[in-house]
Amino acid sequence: MTISFEERPNTRRTTSNPPTATFEWVCEGVADSGSVKALALSGTPASVFVEEGVLFRDQIEVNEAGFCVYYVTVSYKKTKNETGSYGFNFSSSGGTLHITHSRETVNKYPGTIRTQNQAIDLGKDNVPRGTEIIIPALKMSYRFKHPLGVVNEAFAIAMYEVTGTVNSASWHGMPAGEVLFMGADGSDGTDAEAEVTYNVIREKNLSDLVIGAITGIAKDGHDFLWVHWQDDVVDGKPGVKPRGVYVERLYRRVDFSAALGF
Repeated sequence: MTISFEERPNTRRTTSNPPTATFEWVCEGVADSGSVKALALSGTPASVFVEEGVLFRDQIEVNEAGFCVYYVTVSYKKTKNETGSYGFNFSSSGGTLHITHSRETVNKYPGTIRTQNQAIDLGKDNVPRGTEIIIPALKMSYRFKHPLGVVNEAFAIAMYEVTGTVNSASWHGMPAGEVLFMGADGSDGTDAEAEVTYNVIREKNLSDLVIGAITGIAKDGHDFLWVHWQDDVVDGKPGVKPRGVYVERLYRRVDFSAALGF
């Protein structure tokens, strides 16, 4: 007999105070309620998203409806124990970035010498060699405790697939484009609650940058900006000026709330 496990249409129910959700499923082709409950544990989400936030699976109720037919009711609520809670470690030590132009040329000596359109350390070939600077980079490690049945092989593969992605929507108060997911560390939680550590790096989005005569430049935190320079001659003296500014998308965008579960 073919086994099927499907959600019953138009049976979802929610409440706001307290926040709860109830889903109903129908299982066919299984002869005993214990096997149905095991199937429901692996086949229903351990957490769901509602307007009030994240709700966690609370109860699985199995009712026999006929020969090898069972109705399964799964209820969700805000957790009252440690499951679903999280803590974090952080470091704001920042990172380094090689730049070839400054935000602003604040002085030049003698004062009559021409500006180089914010180019840094022009070589004899008139190519800016640039310099290394410290940039704000917030490194955070979130420790999140998941309910039993969430952390399994499929979960580990899902974390692998979203490693090296950037948030497509605001996440924990940080705007889209600012958070890079560096990967997760955890262990099996198919039969118990399990704690997973999520590692991220934040770099702020930038706007209204000015490079030479080019204004209004905007860059998301983990996009890459580079400048196309061209030779320039003023008063018979060689130099360079920015011909164009390019912002490149390096990382795929993902909704972290849905992908990471918190």
